[in-house]
Amino acid sequence: MKVVQIIGPSYSGSTVLGYILNTKKNWFFGSEVYRLLDDHLSAPGKKGKPNPQCDFCGETCEFWNSSLKNLVLENKTNSLDDVYRWFSERNPDQEVFVDGSKSLRWFSGNEKDYQIVTAKHPVRLLASFLYNERKKSGYNEESIEGFGRYVDDNVDWFFKRSVLVLRRVVNNYKEVFEKFPDAFVCKMDELHCDEFLEMRKLEQYLNVEEKSFDVFNFSQYEVHPLGGNRAPYWQAMHSKGKKESFGERDSYYNNAESFGDYKIDNKFFHIVTKSLGERVGKSSEYQELSDILGYETTFPSE
Repeated sequence: MKVVQIIGPSYSGSTVLGYILNTKKNWFFGSEVYRLLDDHLSAPGKKGKPNPQCDFCGETCEFWNSSLKNLVLENKTNSLDDVYRWFSERNPDQEVFVDGSKSLRWFSGNEKDYQIVTAKHPVRLLASFLYNERKKSGYNEESIEGFGRYVDDNVDWFFKRSVLVLRRVVNNYKEVFEKFPDAFVCKMDELHCDEFLEMRKLEQYLNVEEKSFDVFNFSQYEVHPLGGNRAPYWQAMHSKGKKESFGERDSYYNNAESFGDYKIDNKFFHIVTKSLGERVGKSSEYQELSDILGYETTFPSE
């Protein structure tokens, strides 16, 4: 069984990419497999006995079943190689295992067959970080447009926060490329450009036939992730007629520019306001991140 490792910071599209790769027959997306490792399970702050399980099947999952999980937990392993090996022994029909553990902490010293680094335009990454960390700024609502107005009212604070976020992301990518200089960089916000040219390049890197992956309908395939970004999960639940509301963000995601299940992340239009964007665009952190990831420094247009 070959292994694909997806690496990148939060909000870079790693979970969506995993769902897409999962659409090829006998390709299995396990999502954040590090959740089974002892260093994660025994980390300070964990309450009671941790019980990582499939997002969709729970305890009844045929892949993440009690037999496999007990083997992992009883051995208190910190090796992803152990998890891959035990999974393969129990599921010999699976040809490729896709691990979305993302962090070098888990992948360091564990290089496998393919490494994919997920990326988005720096302003898109920044908007996601600011929004998902919004409670740190004192904003406790879910409205994206309302958060944008809050940013405008507190632009000095958010500029300082933006610089810190961008510096953290720059350092993250530098470490990744130092460890995996030959990794494939997948620009998740440009999959749809030039007739899905980015996907064609990814397919070549993975040595599979063109159009091997179903970008448009990934939520309709059986998938067994251990955690990860919840947006693809809700999308899959919706396709199965089981979707529950997750607040005011529903209307934003439902109305986002889409190519089937693949959605364009444009919330930065609301969050990185003109007053904030003018300052962020001139920062050395923003310029450096754009250069590292190969993006133009100008903001994407609607």
